[in-house]
Amino acid sequence: MKIKEKPEDFIVEEVINLNKGGGDYSYLRLTKKNWNTLDILNKISIILKIPRKYIGFAGNKDRRAITTQYISVYKVTKEKLEKLNITDANLEFLGYGKTPITLGSLLGNRFKIKLDSPIKKRIRLDYTVNYYGEQRFSLNNKDVGKAILLKQFKKACELINNNLINEHLKKQGNDYIGALKRLDRRLLSLYVNAFQSYLWNEVAKKFLKDNYSKKILYEDLVFVERPKSRINIPLISFDTEFKQKNIKKYYEEIMKKENVKQSDYIIKQFPDLVSQTAIRSLFVKVDDLKIHKTSLEFYLSKGSFATIVIKNIEALLLKNR
Repeated sequence: MKIKEKPEDFIVEEVINLNKGGGDYSYLRLTKKNWNTLDILNKISIILKIPRKYIGFAGNKDRRAITTQYISVYKVTKEKLEKLNITDANLEFLGYGKTPITLGSLLGNRFKIKLDSPIKKRIRLDYTVNYYGEQRFSLNNKDVGKAILLKQFKKACELINNNLINEHLKKQGNDYIGALKRLDRRLLSLYVNAFQSYLWNEVAKKFLKDNYSKKILYEDLVFVERPKSRINIPLISFDTEFKQKNIKKYYEEIMKKENVKQSDYIIKQFPDLVSQTAIRSLFVKVDDLKIHKTSLEFYLSKGSFATIVIKNIEALLLKNR
């Protein structure tokens, strides 16, 4: 059982808290395929000739899917927005509001996923491990993030290797910090967060292996049969204080292997890049799960990954053979 290959086989729709009622922000519903979120927002900013920071959004969406999400645009009229014409994208004007759309606007996502083979057994899945999905680590995101943390800015530029960076280095020589600053700050944060997410996943696996007797090992992940939903693991940062000694031990083991220290999360060259410690639940509820023969539908709260639900179902199917 695998996800099919076409974007039409993976449909995602944001569930958002949107307060309309007049103001300087235009709200739009953006439906797209073959675009990741940051690339299409950059495209919109270029067409509208406005700074990228004038466009707000709630969540990053993958290019290998049909995704519907919501964006806000500062001080651009409905008439001008309705003239936007971008391949593989549709923008629907919804109204005006007083505040931009941000991460805090997002409640969760609904998924409809087509599978390449039928599910022939009954599966029940109320919770899954809240791993970060492979989209977070696409290409070499975590390696770029690690290089930034270790202040290996030349290596980070070489790994990213895009036009903005290459043009800057061509003009400014070895100004690797300046080259990285040409990139969208959200993109730089995404790189660092990818490495944090990788560490979180590794800690979660160690915790599950040590604390659950009934485990299901699948690919490189660990799932459990009876999750305890109220367990939290911090996403490590410069200010993380560990309340659980075993979690601290797991982080120390993995970070030693990666040659990274907690103090590395203080990046003087990019002082606002790394946020304070975030707490992530070890398990996430899978709501409204409907399993059809060759498709799935379900809802996840924000920040959780549908690909992990798929892997958990695959693990259960293998276990029940």
